[in-house]
Amino acid sequence: MLRFYARLINRAFRVFFESTDRWQNILGLALYLLGLLTIINQQLVKLVTDTWQGIPYWIGFIVLATLFTYGFLKANYDEFCRLEEQVAGLQDRLEPQLELVFDLDRFPSSRMEWIDPIRPGNVTVRLYRVAVRNVSMATIDDVKVSLEDFHPQGARFLPIELRFMHDHSEDGQLSRQGFTLNPDEVRFADVASKQLTTHPHSEIQLRYAVPNVPNTIPPRRYTLRLRATGRNVPSYPTQFIMDVDENGGLIFEADTRSL
Repeated sequence: MLRFYARLINRAFRVFFESTDRWQNILGLALYLLGLLTIINQQLVKLVTDTWQGIPYWIGFIVLATLFTYGFLKANYDEFCRLEEQVAGLQDRLEPQLELVFDLDRFPSSRMEWIDPIRPGNVTVRLYRVAVRNVSMATIDDVKVSLEDFHPQGARFLPIELRFMHDHSEDGQLSRQGFTLNPDEVRFADVASKQLTTHPHSEIQLRYAVPNVPNTIPPRRYTLRLRATGRNVPSYPTQFIMDVDENGGLIFEADTRSL
């Protein structure tokens, strides 16, 4: 408690001088100086009392006390607002919340390349993933990532679950059941892959967790809408851009436009 009030007292003397209002800084400095001078300078006290008859010599104490009281109350209010913001931030983190992100700097595993072992000629395959992260302080069950729509073209069977990284089940059952994410834990969901070739039959493969569903689309620019869901978690769609470069390589990035 003593440290708290010591910080407030220290802050009270600096309120006027740390204000973003220049005139408040000037007024505070002028009043502080006037109060100090009327206390320590007897000639100034005599000049003030002679000029304004009836003003007592201890007016300087009143000025300083008033300024200090204002500064103390203002510092206390600022501290209260700061603590209130911290509490609000903690309350937000207690609410289950998922973040769907594509950021190669934060999550390098979001992009992967390997040599296709089936096709001759050492053809490289490029795969893109999105990261789903639990940004709350609560454990979230039944976490899934789904492709809601892609434009142009689309498909009648959408939305459909995407396969999570390291889900090696043949039918994608683990991804369709959902995973548990602890606080700050991250998992990756595969989105799409393509061979690095300009061959016209080299299509984009969407990485569905549901078997026996058509999952290839022509190589061109698409807008994809994905959604991360979990038990008792509010979910919001996140939009991404997918395209193909002049070398036939797949491109994937977050769409900065609002939905």
